[in-house]
Amino acid sequence: MGSKKVKITLEEALALETELGGFRDQAGAVVMKGLLNQKLSLSKKYHLSNLLKQVSEDRAFVTKEGNKLRNELGTPEQILEIAKNPMHPKNLEYQNQMRELIKNTNREIEVSHVVIDDFETIETDEYYPVFFKILGQL
Repeated sequence: MGSKKVKITLEEALALETELGGFRDQAGAVVMKGLLNQKLSLSKKYHLSNLLKQVSEDRAFVTKEGNKLRNELGTPEQILEIAKNPMHPKNLEYQNQMRELIKNTNREIEVSHVVIDDFETIETDEYYPVFFKILGQL
């Protein structure tokens, strides 16, 4: 049980970040606990934390690219005006460019020391589709 490189899209990387680390709504209520917040052995948490670190870097990349695209829309005042109107042509263009970036950019992640049997004792109501897809490729 070593490591293997797996290809995923940025869209899958962002979803995997939530699947691993969980998600809270704006009020701070837990929407999804995430796999790392389940009862796991220390070694599994270590390897999953390394995986989370990799996909967290993807969120930073998407944010950086989004800021670049947003700055191309105009001055800060123009950007605020555009953002107020979801149907503004420049806002729609921005949304389309971001969607294309996220759906069509592939990346490789390294998954190590993780197999489905490691999680057989976990009982959860949560669903981890990207994580399951990755496990299927190992």
